[in-house]
Amino acid sequence: MKRITALLLALCLLLSCAPALAATTATTKMPLATRTGPGTGYTEPGTFLSAGQQVTVHTKVWDATNRIWWVQVEFTAGGRIYRAYTGAQRLNVDLSAVPEERVLEYTYLIDSGYGYDGPGYGHAYYDDWYLVRETNCSILEVEEEFALIDTNSSWPCENVRVWVPIDMLAGGWKYYGEDTYPNATPSGNDWCMIIASTANVRSGPGTQYSYVTGVREGQWYEILDSRVGNTGKVWYYICVDGDYGWISSGVTNMER
Repeated sequence: MKRITALLLALCLLLSCAPALAATTATTKMPLATRTGPGTGYTEPGTFLSAGQQVTVHTKVWDATNRIWWVQVEFTAGGRIYRAYTGAQRLNVDLSAVPEERVLEYTYLIDSGYGYDGPGYGHAYYDDWYLVRETNCSILEVEEEFALIDTNSSWPCENVRVWVPIDMLAGGWKYYGEDTYPNATPSGNDWCMIIASTANVRSGPGTQYSYVTGVREGQWYEILDSRVGNTGKVWYYICVDGDYGWISSGVTNMER
């Protein structure tokens, strides 16, 4: 009965939930002046596009000093994919449909290297800013095997927001996105232990679904169901203090 109830709850969640980080389409009102972060203290990648062109808006950030909204936008220019910040006043965009950015965790770099302008190797590569091992940073977003971090570069010494591979970061984030048991199906008495320092439980089997609750390293949960997400990764259905949701198998170890 418990398993049937859990499955019914999962089905209801999948049918009714809306993605938390669903992208919003917008058009430019003017040329797109950009920054690597939400403020004039960040570096300028450049000015792109012209009025009337389409962009994708991912997140928004409130600038209390200048009392304006900044938005993280994605666009293609010169054959390269960019993700940068611009003032919301430069776009025709419904800000109520754009999720607000927040810090997921404070950590530090465990490796040196360069970052990317977006979550993937297909995005523009930042070779102007070198990130040094053991530099402190904050994680703002995780997408697949990349994380958006806020930090500073060693040369030149500037504030930047860049995407880096997760395995450059300390903590359990390096496990994120890995399929620990890609072919595993729960037998009814399987349990998983959280191996990431923190992890999100979502309303559906994928990072595009809304946040339900959080879990921490070392906690154990019974696996009520499993499902392969749209990226081919396995997700487990668990109950956390009465809240049901899905967690990536990549942040867990499973024990039968």
